[in-house]
Amino acid sequence: MFESVEITVLVEGGERPGLMGSSAKGDRRVLAGLSLFVEARREGKTSRILLDTGSRWARLKHNAEALGKDLDSIDCGVITHWHFDHSGALPSLLKYMKNRPPFYVPVRESSISPINGFVEFRLPRGFNRVEVDGPREILPGIHSTGCLERAFPLSQHPVHEHAVYMTVKGKGLVLLVGCSHPKPQDLVEKALRQSGESRIALMLGGFHFIHPTTEPEKEEIVRSLKSLDMEQVGACHCTGEAGMDRMAREFGERFLRVELGGVYSVGG
Repeated sequence: MFESVEITVLVEGGERPGLMGSSAKGDRRVLAGLSLFVEARREGKTSRILLDTGSRWARLKHNAEALGKDLDSIDCGVITHWHFDHSGALPSLLKYMKNRPPFYVPVRESSISPINGFVEFRLPRGFNRVEVDGPREILPGIHSTGCLERAFPLSQHPVHEHAVYMTVKGKGLVLLVGCSHPKPQDLVEKALRQSGESRIALMLGGFHFIHPTTEPEKEEIVRSLKSLDMEQVGACHCTGEAGMDRMAREFGERFLRVELGGVYSVGG
């Protein structure tokens, strides 16, 4: 268990994020996509993870420097799924890094979809690639749910996506998701089952309330998440503005509108 977890948002669409982005304060530059710099602390030691990269290396690098986060200091990287807005900056990031930490990535998909931006063709050979199929520990105390599959948005282009979770002492589970293509409730159910935890301190990421998610599917997401013992839910990216407004109404004080440059902490 960790004493605290801190999440800094390096890539996101702006103050009121949507898939295409908007504006941001100060020297941070908006970008479609998502990237989170995660620092988990216990016994005076910090484990650092980069979860997703956003779509453009120049913006990721700029925002990391502006926010004081050293991309070369990470212990491992995670790509939640191969869509371009989550993995597009990965090839350039790998060439930039002096260290060679492992990157935990989804299994290779059966077809190379245009929505993946053909990232697979641009990855440097020999990088420290670890394909995640089933559940596994990626760093001591930090786990992947393992990949879940969903055919989205086109039946011929399945998405393999996994999420990352860890436990904060006295608080519960911290669950970080990319786009939740397999449905948020499926990812959280898997994390709870695997961890043995019953309480969620924070679930943060994209909840995919944008097209083609249907109204009944949105209702199911809200109903399922509200049934959980969850202290805070933080939404951004593909949740969309309308989706975040809806979640704010549904979850009240438990809701966090996650913003570019924001820092979100549990414990400590």
